[in-house]
Amino acid sequence: MHTKTISAQRQTGNSENVVRQALADLWASDNVRKLRGFARSLTHNPVDADELLQEACARVLAKPHLYDASRPFHTWVGHVILNAFRDRNRSFAWTRVTSLDLEDSEGELLFPEALSDGQPAHLDELLADESRRNVAAALQQLPEAHREILTLCDLQALSYEDTARKLGVPLGTVRSRLARARAALLRLMQED
Repeated sequence: MHTKTISAQRQTGNSENVVRQALADLWASDNVRKLRGFARSLTHNPVDADELLQEACARVLAKPHLYDASRPFHTWVGHVILNAFRDRNRSFAWTRVTSLDLEDSEGELLFPEALSDGQPAHLDELLADESRRNVAAALQQLPEAHREILTLCDLQALSYEDTARKLGVPLGTVRSRLARARAALLRLMQED
């Protein structure tokens, strides 16, 4: 849905229908895959990610008047996902359950040894798997603010400007937080 159309409908006071239509358009677009990936990168669990995405959609539908039609709809939903994640983490500790058949973004099993048929894997595959596990373990040791900025900039490949908008901080803050987060991750990786 084009911003001009949204703006025109919003001016008529029909924000609930505008948001419903924008949400339907979002589900039909490629952006929903990106939002699901963003939720998964925050929760590290596909089931929790889907619940987080559902919670964000419920919040969007409950408060359509908060949508600013001058900004992209999927960016607003991403911000709602981030806020829902933060609220959830503040309100209770999540129990993290790791599925043994969990796949990464390329469709590769994260724990192939647990589901192995007994055949030896290639050395380079073992090293790549070990490297991914080391990075994932190091990320988990970082404070939430560091994980958040690394997820947005490095894993989700958002621009600094988009990250600043999503977090509601100045551009310089994004750059300095990212530098500190990358340095902290590097320190953790070198310790192992």
